[in-house]
Amino acid sequence: MIQRIQSLFLLAATVLSIIVVIHPVSSMMLTGKVEAEFFTYGLMSMGESTEMLYNTFPVIILAGLTAILSLITIFIYRKRALQMRICVFNILLTLFLIISIFVYYLAIKRNFVVLTHSFSYSALLPFVNVILIFQAFRGIRRDDLLLKSYNRLRD
Repeated sequence: MIQRIQSLFLLAATVLSIIVVIHPVSSMMLTGKVEAEFFTYGLMSMGESTEMLYNTFPVIILAGLTAILSLITIFIYRKRALQMRICVFNILLTLFLIISIFVYYLAIKRNFVVLTHSFSYSALLPFVNVILIFQAFRGIRRDDLLLKSYNRLRD
C-alpha cells in the first residue's frame, strides 16, 4: 500500500492539509496596533490576550475533511474505482477550500481595517494539495488500466 507512488502522494497531501489546519494563512496588523493571524478556524488576535475576532468554521471543516479523505484513500487500495472517485471529490473539496479561504479573507478585510498583511507559506499549500491528489489519481488510474489489460490477456 505505501510502496505505491500514489500512496506517497496521498500521504504528502494529508500532511500538507494538517499543516494548513495548524499554521496561520496570513498575518495582519489591524487598527489600534492589534496584531492578528488568520487561521483556518478564525482570525485570532495575538498579543497579551488571545481572542477570536472572526470565526471561519466552514474553512476548518473543509481543511479537516480534505486531510481525512486523503488518509482514507490510502487504505482502500483494493477498490481503485472508489479511490479515483474520492480523489476527484477531494480535488473539488480542496478547490472549495481555496475559494472559501479567499472569501473569508476578503470578508475580514471588509469588516476590519487592515493596515498591513502578509501571506504565509500555508496559503499556497492547498494549491500543492490539488497537484498531489491529481498525481495520485493518475497513478491509481494507471494501475487500474494495467490490471484491466492483464485480465484481457488472461481471458
